[in-house]
Amino acid sequence: LALLDIENKGQTFFLLFPAHCDILGAVTDYNQRIQTPGNSFLTTSLNYRSSNQHSKWRDNMHSQAKNSAGDIQPPSRQSDKLQVSAITNVPTDEKRNDACDNDISMDTAQESAQTSQERKIKSRTTSPDTVRDQDLYAKQLLPKGNGYPLWDPQTKRHFGDPSAPAGVAIGDVGIITASGGFDFLFNVCVPADHPINPQDLPSAFSPLSPQLSHTDICEFQEYAPGEYLASASVERVSSINGLAFDCSGSEGAILILPDGSYHRDLVHSAFARFRDYGLRNAEAWYRYITKTYGNIENGDLHLVTGFDRAPSCGLAVYKNSGTQKSLLSFQGSLGNERWEYSADTNYVRSKFVEKAREPSVAGIRSGRSESLCLFARTYTITVGESLWKDICSGISERAFSGLEAKLPLGSSSNFKVSGLPHSLMPNALVAITHDRDWYTVLQKGNNTIPDSSTLSKQIYDSNKICEEKNAVFFEWKKESTPIKRESSPALVVDTEITVEKSRTELEKSLSKNNSVSDHALVLHRLAYSLLAASRGLKERNPADSIRFMEEAIKNLLEVLRLRSRNDPERPASLHLLATTIWTRYQLWAQRDDVDLAIRHYRDALALRSQECGYLSDLATALWTRYNLSRHSKDLEEAIKHYRTAVSRRAKNHPGLPLLLGNLATALWTRYTQLKQPADMESAIAYLRNASLSYPHPCDSRALSNLGNILLARFDRDNHDGDLEEAIAVYRSALEHTSASSHTRSEFHSNLADSIYRRYELTGQSKDLHEAIKLYSELLELPPPRHRDRITSLIILAESLEARYKRFRKPEDQEKAYGYYCSALEICSSREPRRLNLLEILTAADLAHFRETGRVAALDAAVRYSREALSLQSPDSSARYKSLMTTLVVCLKARYEKLRRGEDKEEAKVYEREMRRSLRPSYTSAQDLGRPQMLITSGVPTGGTTGFTMGDTVRAGHGTYPRGIHWQKPVST
Repeated sequence: LALLDIENKGQTFFLLFPAHCDILGAVTDYNQRIQTPGNSFLTTSLNYRSSNQHSKWRDNMHSQAKNSAGDIQPPSRQSDKLQVSAITNVPTDEKRNDACDNDISMDTAQESAQTSQERKIKSRTTSPDTVRDQDLYAKQLLPKGNGYPLWDPQTKRHFGDPSAPAGVAIGDVGIITASGGFDFLFNVCVPADHPINPQDLPSAFSPLSPQLSHTDICEFQEYAPGEYLASASVERVSSINGLAFDCSGSEGAILILPDGSYHRDLVHSAFARFRDYGLRNAEAWYRYITKTYGNIENGDLHLVTGFDRAPSCGLAVYKNSGTQKSLLSFQGSLGNERWEYSADTNYVRSKFVEKAREPSVAGIRSGRSESLCLFARTYTITVGESLWKDICSGISERAFSGLEAKLPLGSSSNFKVSGLPHSLMPNALVAITHDRDWYTVLQKGNNTIPDSSTLSKQIYDSNKICEEKNAVFFEWKKESTPIKRESSPALVVDTEITVEKSRTELEKSLSKNNSVSDHALVLHRLAYSLLAASRGLKERNPADSIRFMEEAIKNLLEVLRLRSRNDPERPASLHLLATTIWTRYQLWAQRDDVDLAIRHYRDALALRSQECGYLSDLATALWTRYNLSRHSKDLEEAIKHYRTAVSRRAKNHPGLPLLLGNLATALWTRYTQLKQPADMESAIAYLRNASLSYPHPCDSRALSNLGNILLARFDRDNHDGDLEEAIAVYRSALEHTSASSHTRSEFHSNLADSIYRRYELTGQSKDLHEAIKLYSELLELPPPRHRDRITSLIILAESLEARYKRFRKPEDQEKAYGYYCSALEICSSREPRRLNLLEILTAADLAHFRETGRVAALDAAVRYSREALSLQSPDSSARYKSLMTTLVVCLKARYEKLRRGEDKEEAKVYEREMRRSLRPSYTSAQDLGRPQMLITSGVPTGGTTGFTMGDTVRAGHGTYPRGIHWQKPVST
């Protein structure tokens, strides 16, 4: 306890704790000091709202402090000394300088003698200032779009079983404190009696139902070990030891991740469930919290839908009064507990926080993590004016401002949206908003959060206000303007008109004798129009398309002649030339164009290295050249450029999902060559990241690729969660694809195959029924189809055979037979599959004859068997012997039934032939085995199918997955 007399205004008590405990009493700066007469106890800050339990314990300590004020002991640990100096030496500039000197001259020998546990959290301050560290940190990192940045990443939990994990989990309800931390109250995804929940819960508490499943949550490693996040004014520079940053601008923040970080979030389909659940329970939760937690404000309630976690992190904020750059460096190797810095800024606050290490795989699979919470993504819930007054009646008097929809930017932050006037929604009692309501509207390149009115306008322009059952929330306005395809007639006409306008502009430029730069600009615009027109005419008029393309290249070469190397517009012309040549390769597949395009892409990137589009397009061209030449260096360079482009692309950029999908495809390509598990895991992580894209939806092909890789990992590791997630993303890909899309059949096939795969593993009949339904729908889709019709008919027939075996419904057997016949009708005699189909139908008709005695079935078996024998070469002795034996069995069966002499004689002929050249293995129909079906053209070989001689049927799908479609990298 420290008893101080500040400006002779009476005694003020400060309660100080070691570095690992909560600081319940602190003064952030001189201007925020509470002016209270006599002896008073100060809470952490003006905005901190402690719980009732804190209040009672605080009052008890207050009385003890007054009784023992003269018994002050000096701090025994250096970490305590740092905190005392940072808190007590604030009143004057002279004392501030003294505090700075004391802090910088810290005895490193004494520090190194501390135990590992004492050095878990280090905090150093060069000079206290009026800035609030947590507010500055949040303000600088909020534009990154990861959620609310927590300056205090260690989650607080005051209730429940002390032995239960204290980390953040999806479904946590809590408060973002003024100190930049998250105070946990209870979790809505677990039962009331779960150890994590307190005994006292909101009235009529009932957990979320249905409960979250594995497919409702997506987790992936977003940042690799050693990566960092920083303000736009911070740039990393080379350093021999540790990390060093150039810090420009008046203020900034840095988050360093020595062990990387993981991103855990709800999938899009689960957000509505959380939103509706929060709206239904808002009143009960606020009544509970005001009773249990004490003095909170309307809008302080948060429901966690996602978070970023890490085992360790380094955090720093700084303020500069000058205009020159300052160097901020952190010394120590990755994983080292020491976290030192040197700086020449006016104000720096930094700390290193570390928790117990945990295996990365365990972190992916687990729900609640003991790791640090770096960012929290939450729903923020606010109640209406009348309801808030009723909740707070008898607790405290407050000023009410009507219904506000606050953004989840923290209680201590000044950023909030209060633009939902009560008059606009007179019946609304509850409002709920989410992080993504605000960070998705930030303009491209926005490095700061705009003021409240500007941000509110951007949100209302991009979202519509929805009202349901006295509750309001935002919903993104979908694009209403249809996208014109390059080859659509309307777009072709538009581009041709643009070309003519550009030609007219060029003629005017020549007649006016404009400057070199103006003339180059006119030529550049004309080349751009010619490229667009060439793409649109490639199908309607190939000759004009080629002519426009060559004219565009000629004009761009002239532009480059006019623009010097120092011209700021030269990189754009180089990139457009590379894109034009790349388009020519895509249209006419001239191999030399790939090399030429890569050369110009590299020239453009050398002049403008920070451009994400340049990086992405160069990477796509390199990936294509790798597939042509198989030079591994091209693939490695493509992955490098894709990674850099992803790290520089804003979270809300519409091109980010495509870029993530391209990077994942390149990594998967490398995995297929080198079989390094890290490449597979990274590909899955990037595709999961793309699947969470909002509001711009992820490309369906990327979702399908995610399912394909998950199935590959399932085959390798046999983890059921991968199969379930694959089915879920296949469903999502299908749902986000229009009925007329040419890719719909691909996603339809992948979903049906994965569900049938699950049926083979679990035997659940609902999966078999759904797979058959999907296979049937696949036949009705218009061309082009992912599979040819013959393969689709065969797979559907196999699935019906499996259901017949399970439930013995004759209609399934009849339908399967019909689909096999339909496949045979359209299968030519030159295809190997025709022989397979003939064998299947022979066995089916022979089995049907034995069951019913129908001669027509026996006649069909003889006919199919004869044709099958005619298609097989005698050189293939085993297969030829099997077919001949089958025909003999059919002929003998018909002779026994009809007593036709010609059948008996024909059977004898084949028997004599077999005795001369082959040794028969079958002597009767009962010994006839089931034929093997070897299907090609998209369906793997090795599986057995068809009808047996008895009633037992079996569908075998062979090697899985079948004919999956992979997305190729696409130019941006």
